[in-house]
Amino acid sequence: GKVTDFGSLGVVDAARLAAAVAAKRVPLELVAHVGATNPGENAVAARMVDCAWTLFIEDRQTLTGGLGGAVSIEPGRTVDVPLSVSLDLVQLGGGGARALFDLAVAIAGQGSIRKDLRLELKPTIETPLGPMRYPVPVTVRRTATAN
Repeated sequence: GKVTDFGSLGVVDAARLAAAVAAKRVPLELVAHVGATNPGENAVAARMVDCAWTLFIEDRQTLTGGLGGAVSIEPGRTVDVPLSVSLDLVQLGGGGARALFDLAVAIAGQGSIRKDLRLELKPTIETPLGPMRYPVPVTVRRTATAN
């Protein structure tokens, strides 16, 4: 929901969160939207066939994934590339319900706790010579904090 402060949780939601922590299962699902641009100088559409990614929270590797399906990018255009992320917050470290709640809202870009996020992407582009994987990751950084 829109609750960004642990103290503002209703009794039912607080109980559900406490039960999830006790069961050691606190799932978080989100979609990271990344813009991919094909320079205008290119004469043809670029086709991204894969994009291996790694998410770091506070410089700690938390999970990895890939592109769900190929994305075509026309010359001079930028397209949204949604990357689905699913993780269990319990795997990111200990802490009670409040700590995991604060972590979740920080990752979502809400709340008052700061978390440094880094997404490293290694796109693979289809070319006439075969697939070309970027040799160095493209890095996207964001500090998650309120206001």
